[in-house]
Amino acid sequence: MEDNHKIALIIAYYLSKFDEDALKNLKYSSFTSAFKDIALKLKVKPNTIKNMRDEFDPLHGNKRVGWYQRDLRPSRQQVVEQFQDLDEQDLHEIVVEVLENVLFRETVECEELLKSITENGRTRTGTSFILRGPTGKKAEEIFIEQFNHGNIQLAGMLSDMRDRGCGYDFEIHDNDSTYFIEVKGLAELSGGILFTNKEWQVAMQLKERYILAIVSNIVSEPEIVLLADPARRLNATKKIYRPVQINWTVSAREISRVLSP
Repeated sequence: MEDNHKIALIIAYYLSKFDEDALKNLKYSSFTSAFKDIALKLKVKPNTIKNMRDEFDPLHGNKRVGWYQRDLRPSRQQVVEQFQDLDEQDLHEIVVEVLENVLFRETVECEELLKSITENGRTRTGTSFILRGPTGKKAEEIFIEQFNHGNIQLAGMLSDMRDRGCGYDFEIHDNDSTYFIEVKGLAELSGGILFTNKEWQVAMQLKERYILAIVSNIVSEPEIVLLADPARRLNATKKIYRPVQINWTVSAREISRVLSP
């Protein structure tokens, strides 16, 4: 299957799953105009996009019946498996990237994204590894402990938000002000960190009220540095991985640049 048809499948799945919201967020006035424009950009027929969308329709609660009378072909099943857990915002970002950014289609990330979609159901070998820092509960526990001992340069009431999927770990309420804290940990004094797409998007929205707490040297003598508005102050690179998710990586050099006196 050619790459433009694989991209068409991803977009068709998005149009089926999110229906009118997908049209609105892609700035199309109707499905007819969407099919024509997408087909032009991908060099396929408008009816190809429509038929692909209709194949996915039986899976979703929209008003169309779709092609309920036949099972999904392997390539369609692979699209569902790869993208079914993404929310509208994340899938919208991927759709815009593959549809509008011709240069992105030449990248390794795009190659990895499309690699899992095959007509016969056999996935080509190849893996993509997500950079995961040695953060987690240990870094968060250190942050909580140091906050309770008054060793953090923020005061107020600490609220644990880690299980709510907010895009940050804690809130600190101080009179009329609220700060949103995301904790990242490093095993040593330096290293790179990773933001989920949700974390990065929330950081961009909250600006100075979003505080990155970097807990470094966790293994021996932990140190905590606070960085307000990390989305503006850090240079991050967007990465798309399989199983499909969007993350933003910040290199060790970039962390050192920002934190150096």
